[in-house]
Amino acid sequence: MGYSVINPSTNIEAIKQNWKLNHVINLFLLTTSLPFWFFAPFLTRDVNANGWHKFFRFSSITYAIVASGTSLYLTTQLGKLKPKIDAINKREQAEFKHSLASDLYLAQSTNTAIAQYLIADRSSSLSSEQAVEN
Repeated sequence: MGYSVINPSTNIEAIKQNWKLNHVINLFLLTTSLPFWFFAPFLTRDVNANGWHKFFRFSSITYAIVASGTSLYLTTQLGKLKPKIDAINKREQAEFKHSLASDLYLAQSTNTAIAQYLIADRSSSLSSEQAVEN
């Protein structure tokens, strides 16, 4: 079955959902990992003060490293999905233009038919008026 904007196939919807999900996760990881990595040393200046400082510094730096690696992986996946998303968008645009063109053609045909009906109705009413006058 072919793809259509009105009834898209599940594979295309899955690709779009993957793109959106990967993009959102990637943005979240990038916006949180850098502040964790950068500000952790300032928030825990004296690591030997207590165990929580050590834990916070270790966990924040670990999170930043894992998030950066995950972000790099997701960026690679987004790069692989980009041509598919571009192809889907081009196909949707082409299908929309085609449906719009056929809708305009149908509207033009309908308007032509209405105009022809009105002209025929007017000419028949004029001829009937002339017949009544004679």
